[in-house]
Amino acid sequence: MEDKNLMSADVDIVVRFFSAIDRLKADGCVGGLKTITDRYGINRWNIMSLREKPTEYYGRFRPSWVQFLVRDYHINPYWLLLGSGEFYATGFTPEIVKNLNKNCTRKKQSA
Repeated sequence: MEDKNLMSADVDIVVRFFSAIDRLKADGCVGGLKTITDRYGINRWNIMSLREKPTEYYGRFRPSWVQFLVRDYHINPYWLLLGSGEFYATGFTPEIVKNLNKNCTRKKQSA
């Protein structure tokens, strides 16, 4: 049986991931969830079911999705993983993130 504290922490990260996408959309940095699924080749059905029922489907969440938001949208990893600190990493604003990503619509290649 899985530890409820671990499950809760996983679900919290999933919820913040989707909150981050909503914030990026509100800030004009992305068009929405489709922007993310298209750019990174994420299965839309999996991510939609995860968004609707995070406590049921949190096992579908991939750590690389956090990496995408931290690396490409400069989301503060402490905010994303722990829920503390500012939303954007130090030195970044919605305007800076928009400018950095305005020509990035293609799927990223793995490093």
